[in-house]
Amino acid sequence: MKVFTEKHDNLIFQYPIDTVHIEHQSKMQFIGIYENASVGRFLVIDDCIMLTELDEFVYHEMMAHIPLLHHPKPESVLVVGGGDGGLAREILKYPSIASLVLCEIDEDVTKLSRRYLPTLASGFDDKRVTLKFADGIDYIRHAASASFDMIFVDSTDPDGLAEPLFSGDFYAACAAALKDDGIFVCQSESPWYDRELLMGIQDRISQGFPNRKTYWGSVPTYPLGSWTWTIAGRRHLPKLPEALDAYKNFHPPGLKYVNSGILASCFELPQFYMQKLAEET
Repeated sequence: MKVFTEKHDNLIFQYPIDTVHIEHQSKMQFIGIYENASVGRFLVIDDCIMLTELDEFVYHEMMAHIPLLHHPKPESVLVVGGGDGGLAREILKYPSIASLVLCEIDEDVTKLSRRYLPTLASGFDDKRVTLKFADGIDYIRHAASASFDMIFVDSTDPDGLAEPLFSGDFYAACAAALKDDGIFVCQSESPWYDRELLMGIQDRISQGFPNRKTYWGSVPTYPLGSWTWTIAGRRHLPKLPEALDAYKNFHPPGLKYVNSGILASCFELPQFYMQKLAEET
């Protein structure tokens, strides 16, 4: 039986493959979609698992709904990356969304997700969605100032193609493309990763945004089972009670992970992680 192996430092994770749906070398990266009896279909880019059908909803719900519930009325949204469609699927659950631009550097990711991961790619045909297959950094740099209510950066780890998406210059460009009350969101890696990597990400986000908060959740697929996201604002971030009121007034349909308790507690970071970020309790 064929086995997919993913390595992180001194750890090795293996997934027996029951079905090979596609193995494809795009112009930029290797893309594989496989199936395993325990996790369902899973997407691989280069040597890393991006998502599994078992728990992709955790990552996408946490990245989408926590910040969306903090915005008073999100209408114009930009997603950088997210070519599988899972994040767009969640964002589009909000009736206030009038336009969603998804800027994915590798069109093949989206093409293959449409074919093999239809439950994630279901939002691509929504009339509010505009697909741009381009470098997200160039797109942001040429975007009109104050043109988006929210910007989501759904990237891979900070190396290879995605490394520039973790730069201070990129975060500053995102800030310029946001409206005054706009909200920026990015995935900010595992709390178990080394202190230098995590502090570096947070320090560079601060170059673009004076206000930021990090939250976390459980994603079993990812190494050591936890993941974080960081929400940031040009001026200020709405307070948690406002987000809880938004959740009370509008329950996004079909949620399997996020609820009022998760919303209220996800910003409470564990002590070891706060120490890595050199933050006070």
